[in-house]
Amino acid sequence: MDPKIIQALDEFVARFGSDLLPRLKNIETQGQNLAHELEKLGNVREDPEYHGDVSTFEHSLEVVGLLQKIYSFMYKQEHDEKLNITALENALSALPFKLGEHLDNRVGKHRRKELLFFACIFHDLGKLKNFTHMMREVEKENVKGIKRFLFHADFGRLYFEDEMTAIDESIKHYEEKLATEQQTPIKKQFYEQVMAYFKELKETFESRKEFFEKLELGSEERKYIAFVIKNHMDLLNFYRQFSDAYKARESKEGPKLTANFVKNIIKKVDEYDEHYVDCMLLNFCDMLEATHSTGQKTEEMYLFFQSCMGIYANAVTLKGGGKMVFKDGKPAFEAKPKQKYNLGNLFKNFPKDEALKIKTIVAAAEDPQKALKDAGYDEYKIEQIMAIIAN
Repeated sequence: MDPKIIQALDEFVARFGSDLLPRLKNIETQGQNLAHELEKLGNVREDPEYHGDVSTFEHSLEVVGLLQKIYSFMYKQEHDEKLNITALENALSALPFKLGEHLDNRVGKHRRKELLFFACIFHDLGKLKNFTHMMREVEKENVKGIKRFLFHADFGRLYFEDEMTAIDESIKHYEEKLATEQQTPIKKQFYEQVMAYFKELKETFESRKEFFEKLELGSEERKYIAFVIKNHMDLLNFYRQFSDAYKARESKEGPKLTANFVKNIIKKVDEYDEHYVDCMLLNFCDMLEATHSTGQKTEEMYLFFQSCMGIYANAVTLKGGGKMVFKDGKPAFEAKPKQKYNLGNLFKNFPKDEALKIKTIVAAAEDPQKALKDAGYDEYKIEQIMAIIAN
C-alpha cells in the first residue's frame, strides 16, 4: 500500500478513532486491491483548469487532507492555514445541530465521520475506469471529452453499490440507448465500452461483496458510501449559479438569480434528506481543493458553502415564501412578510363576540384562510371575511 495512503489512514485513526480504517489497512496489506485501485489513479492526470496539474491520486489525498483539517477544527478546535476558520464557523453555525454530533451518529456499525472519510478517499475511483473506457476521439463527435471524466461519479458509486439491480439497470439503460438512438461509430463504441465496464462490475460483484464483508462494511454503510460518491459532483453547477447571483447581487437581476439558486438547492435538500450535510461536505472539500490547487480566491467558495448550509437550516422558511438575500456581502434569510389586515372592519360587519373570535384566529395564523376553515367556517364565509379585512 502506498505510504501516503497509510499515513492518511493512520492520522485519522490516531486523532479521531476508527473501527473501519484499521481493518482496511490490515486487509489491504494482505493482498486485497481497493487501495491498489486507488494507487492506479496516479496514472490519471487531472485537467489543470479544474484541479491543478496533479494526478487524480494526489487530488484525492488533498481532498482527504482538507476533510481531516475540518474534522480537526470541529472536534479539537484546531486552526489551519489552509482553512478560513471564520468563514467555516459562519457556515457551520447556520446548522440546526452540532455537526460533530451529527457525524458521530452511526450508519450501520460505523460512525458517519468514518464512512464520509472513507468515501472521500475513494470518491474519484470511477475516474480510473472512466479513463480506461474513454477514447480521445470522442471529442470529435461533440461528446464530453476525457478531461471531464464522463460518468465517473456513477462508476465510483457502482463499485460500492450493494444491489445487483443497480448494475443491471445501468446495463439496460445503455442497451436501450444503443437500440433506440442513431449512433455515430464513436458514440456506439463508447456506449459499448461503458456497458463492458458495468458487466465487469457485475462479474466481480460477488468477490467485491466478499471483500466488503471482510471489511465489515455492511449493506447500509455501502449504500451510504455509494450515495455520497454518486452525488459528489452535483453541486458544481449550483456553485456557478451562486457565483452569478453573488456577482449580480446589487443589480436588478440579482434577486431573480438568487431565487433560482435557492430553488435548486432546496430540491437537493429534499432529495439528499439526512445525507445532505454529508454530501455537502464532500462537495465542498472537492471544490475547495480545486480552488486551492488552481490558485483562485476562496472567499466566494466559503460563501457558497455558508449559503448551502443556511438554505438547509431555513428550508421551511424558504418553502413558505421566504428568501435569501445578501447583507454586507453575506447570505441572510428573511421570512415572507406577514400580510397586514384591517381587523377593525370586523366589528363593523359582525357582532362583537363573532368579530373577536375571527380576529383572534386571523391574528395568530400564518394562513388565515386555512385557520378559518379549520375553525369550521365554510368557503363562502371565509371569502366574505377575507374581503372585509382586506379593505
